[in-house]
Amino acid sequence: MLDSPLAPYECFRLWECVNQWYRNPLGGPHEFEDKISEVLSSMGFTTFVRRRVHGKSCTDHEYDIISRKKTENVFLFSECKTGTGCLSKDAVLSFYAKVFDVFNLTKKVLEIRRNGFVNKYSFEDVYCVLISSIPLEKPALVCALAFGILVVQPYCKFEDYISLPPSHADYYRLERSGRKVTEQFKDDLKKICMLTFRGLLSNGGKVFNGEYLYSKMESYHKVINSLIK
Repeated sequence: MLDSPLAPYECFRLWECVNQWYRNPLGGPHEFEDKISEVLSSMGFTTFVRRRVHGKSCTDHEYDIISRKKTENVFLFSECKTGTGCLSKDAVLSFYAKVFDVFNLTKKVLEIRRNGFVNKYSFEDVYCVLISSIPLEKPALVCALAFGILVVQPYCKFEDYISLPPSHADYYRLERSGRKVTEQFKDDLKKICMLTFRGLLSNGGKVFNGEYLYSKMESYHKVINSLIK
C-alpha cells in the first residue's frame, strides 16, 4: 500500500469521474465541484464545498473543496476546473499560492468560514489536488508535478504530449489487472507516486524537476497500458 491521503483506488475513482465529465458535461463549475465532493464523500471523506479560509497573509481565500478522512488531521485542498481548451500554468501557480498561505499559519488551525460561521480544525499537513474536466497544457502539468500537486485530468493524446492520469491511478490499474511485474518496477512506481503527490509539511519546501517526473510517469504509463490491453 502507498502512504498517501488518497489511496490508489480513490485516485482512480476521481480519474474515472473526470473522464466521464469530459465526455459528457452535466453542468457548470458548481455542478462539477458538487460531483467531485459527492465522490469524495462516498469514499469516507468529510467535505467542505466553496468555503473560505483565513491565510497567514490575512487574506480570506475561497477553496472549491476542502476534505479529510473523518478521524485524521491531514487535509486535501482541491481546486476544480472546467471550461474549454486546456488549463495553463498560471492556474497551477495561483492554486499553490493559496494553499501555501494557509499552510503557513502559525498555530496550524484551519478556520473554515461560511455564512458568518467559523469551524476550527487543527491540521498537521495539507495536500494540493487539482481536479480538472479539461486537460492541462504540458507546462502546467510539469509545474504541478514539481510542487507535488496531484493532477486529476481527462486522458487525451496530443501530437507531442499525453495528459497522463495520476500515477496512483495507474498503480491501481496495474494492481486490478493482476498482471505480474518485477518488484523493482512496483517499487519504482511507488516512488513516483510519492514524489508526484506530496504534502507541504512532508515536502519540506522542496521543488523537484517536473520534466523528469513527467518522463518517468509517461514511461511507466506506457508499460502499464501494454500489460493490460
